[in-house]
Amino acid sequence: MEPVIIPPEALPQAPPRRQALDPEALTRALRIAGAALVVASASTFMLQHWQSGNDIGRYAMLVGQSILLAAAAYFVGLTVREGRSARTFLALVLGTIPVSFTVLGGLVYSRFHLEALSPLPHYASWVAPNDLSVLFAFVGTLVVLVPLAVASMVALARG
Repeated sequence: MEPVIIPPEALPQAPPRRQALDPEALTRALRIAGAALVVASASTFMLQHWQSGNDIGRYAMLVGQSILLAAAAYFVGLTVREGRSARTFLALVLGTIPVSFTVLGGLVYSRFHLEALSPLPHYASWVAPNDLSVLFAFVGTLVVLVPLAVASMVALARG
């Protein structure tokens, strides 16, 4: 009697095992949570007295956050080869730029204004210590944030 050989594709297949954790869903959830945390941290810079130091120092940290986000996008995109995360970081850079320019506008207004200053609530006033610090902040913002905005828009723009 000859043995019967059954091809593997004719054998009944066990149902595929379901993974307990979908890695794609996890990475998507982490990306969304990280983006929300970064936007929340950028928003806290708009509030007064949350950190010691003067307004120029807090503004420099806000611009520094944009630089760190761009560096993280560069690192993740080139080293880890994770395109979605890099685009998320670049989108966050674009999201924090209006906050930076809003604060810069408050700093410029505190030193260079054409009319008499109207009384602002203490939480809405950004005051620069002197004219030179505002000029350095203005030039530094143009040198740093404008190229970051252009690079982010070019990277995110679809053809």
